[in-house]
Amino acid sequence: MPKKSPKTKAGKSKPVRRGMDAILKIMEDVAAARAGGMSLAKALEQVGVHYNTFLSWTKKYGKPSPGKPAKSAARQTRRSPEEVIQVMGEINALRAAGKTIAQALSDLGVNPFTYRYWRKKFGAVGKGTVSAPGKTSAAKTGRLDVVTILEQMTENRKKRKELEEAEKQIRELDIRFEELRGKLFQ
Repeated sequence: MPKKSPKTKAGKSKPVRRGMDAILKIMEDVAAARAGGMSLAKALEQVGVHYNTFLSWTKKYGKPSPGKPAKSAARQTRRSPEEVIQVMGEINALRAAGKTIAQALSDLGVNPFTYRYWRKKFGAVGKGTVSAPGKTSAAKTGRLDVVTILEQMTENRKKRKELEEAEKQIRELDIRFEELRGKLFQ
């Protein structure tokens, strides 16, 4: 049972100072009660904490409030332009497969506002994107040129890797050929 505030002479309760361990324990209890199907109000009443206090704890200690999905800490760094182009291509592929933009963004874990920012910054990438005629500025065409160059660079890297693998196979075949040739003419 949680600590209850002692009542003063006026009948009001004094604020209770809880340590961080106690706060985290209460937050875990609330989360467990919520997972069991209890409403937030009932869970908070059960542990003896006011709703506003609980909200301030969630802000202060970084725990997600129950009922809302936890924010992923996995994506703290920004994506490189190559990664953005790749993700935009995946979004376009999902769109071509018949999914809505919202479904594609959800599947890839991209926030719609982030997608909108990418569209403004990098322009429309891939097929099926239409821009209004006569509204391309010098800055936008410059960004599109950068996007095109980045796409070409990515493709060139892939081709270089394929070429290196092919050259390695050729060297191995040359070595094998020389071995067989030596055996044949001995």
